[in-house]
Amino acid sequence: VVVFLFYSSFLTHLPGMVDSVRAYGIYFKRASQTELHVHPWYYYLKMFIFFRYARGPIWSEAFIIILAILGLAASVSRKGPGTYLIRFLAFYTIILTVITSLIPYKTPWVFLGPFHGMILMAGIGAATIVRLQPKTPVKALVILLLATGGAQLGWQAYRTNFKYYADPVNPYVYAHPTSDVIDIAQRVRDISQAHPRKNTMYVQVIFPGDDYWPLPWYLRDFPNVGWWNRVDKDVPAAPVIIASPSFETALIEKLYEDPPPGKRNLYVPLFGSYTELRPGVELRGYITKEFWDRFQQRRGKSF
Repeated sequence: VVVFLFYSSFLTHLPGMVDSVRAYGIYFKRASQTELHVHPWYYYLKMFIFFRYARGPIWSEAFIIILAILGLAASVSRKGPGTYLIRFLAFYTIILTVITSLIPYKTPWVFLGPFHGMILMAGIGAATIVRLQPKTPVKALVILLLATGGAQLGWQAYRTNFKYYADPVNPYVYAHPTSDVIDIAQRVRDISQAHPRKNTMYVQVIFPGDDYWPLPWYLRDFPNVGWWNRVDKDVPAAPVIIASPSFETALIEKLYEDPPPGKRNLYVPLFGSYTELRPGVELRGYITKEFWDRFQQRRGKSF
């Protein structure tokens, strides 16, 4: 009942339940056909044990993996309460690690399942080490070392989430949108205020292979955005166009060569500098000169 309510948006979108099942077809297709995310079997282990991109900082969660191995060993020899649960977690972690490593399609978030098991086993490994120390001073030293390792992970988590959250030096930043996406959405919002139709103005986004995500999310307040994977010359050009540079030649033909004299609108750049959707994936924006001048006049008055 809960699943049905959420997937149907509380009964406002009943096909959502069917879509939740159809989505698996997309995942299987992507996993079997794309070569962009194909990596060797040791990709995850290498990334978590030692990762460094260019001259960026070193990333390592080897501390968790070492403790997880100790936890796996403890699950074999352990007896008493909780033994079956710990062994279940051990097999759960091993099996998921093997499966995700053998599947050629690999992205960092896919490994979160087995890594969750590793974290639990690491906790068991840490508790086992402390419990095996007979003398208090040695036990205190072990706890201090474990706390130091935990502090390193905490510092690394801080850098991951607050300093390098959109930087390729972060191993979790994988096919990640750049911060330019926020600026793109804000520019479109600002531009729309100078348009008679405000946020209902027509915008065209053109990218090969429908590779324009996450723009649909950031432009969700604009109901009249057309999403295209090619330049369609039979469709009237929008006053604002965001497109891949690979379509620039086709756009020039559509905007300046195909229309008869007197029917051509002059387009100017929408962005003032190089703009990326993701690292290495450039996008360009175009806006009619008439609309741009209106926007500049409005902006001048606001200042």
